[in-house]
Amino acid sequence: MEKNGSQSNSNSLDILDDSMTVTQIIKTLFIRRKWFFTIFLCLCSVVTLIAYLKRPIDEPFLKFTTYLFVGSYLGQTVPIEHLPSIEFEIKEIYSKNNSPNFAVETEITGNIITISTIALSEEEEKIRKFHERITLPILERHGKLFSQFEKKLMNGALDLSKVSGLSTSVLALAQKTKYVSPLNKVWLRILSIGLLVSFLLACMGVFVLEYILQLKKVLSEESK
Repeated sequence: MEKNGSQSNSNSLDILDDSMTVTQIIKTLFIRRKWFFTIFLCLCSVVTLIAYLKRPIDEPFLKFTTYLFVGSYLGQTVPIEHLPSIEFEIKEIYSKNNSPNFAVETEITGNIITISTIALSEEEEKIRKFHERITLPILERHGKLFSQFEKKLMNGALDLSKVSGLSTSVLALAQKTKYVSPLNKVWLRILSIGLLVSFLLACMGVFVLEYILQLKKVLSEESK
């Protein structure tokens, strides 16, 4: 009888015991699994709602790209003008003077400078004119340089190695493509961290409720 009594005592939950084992903790969570899932699902609903509100919103943005080919001397690959300086002029001077509201991204590939602007689809005509204005100073300046080279060549005052080969030109103006924004991972971080916190809070909630229940039971027994 004593053995059965001690066994029943060991199987009972005692959340008030300071020396609870891992087995007792797992047993408590298993027996009170309904509490756990109720708390966990409520917290998950809140976390999911917050993550949903932080999700990236799809908008009809397009990427408008202009390709500016910078001319070079005949028989040489060196451009007529230093490419980083042209890139700086376009990005920091011409674009800001013409339309500071449109952001410009530039990239150099060989003798080609890529100019990109992200904007709404209804702003296509504005972007086209904007790209025309920011490339026009380069085209005009290089046109004058090539014209001077040709005059000097005709007068015999210019070495053949300095004769202009391919002139500076716009290969494509405001070529539009669908803009795919980088994946916004903020909502994923909120969701993953929120689920972990929800699990921990659900565990804590089970033990808090169990503690209150057993404390209430002890107080009611003492009052009898």
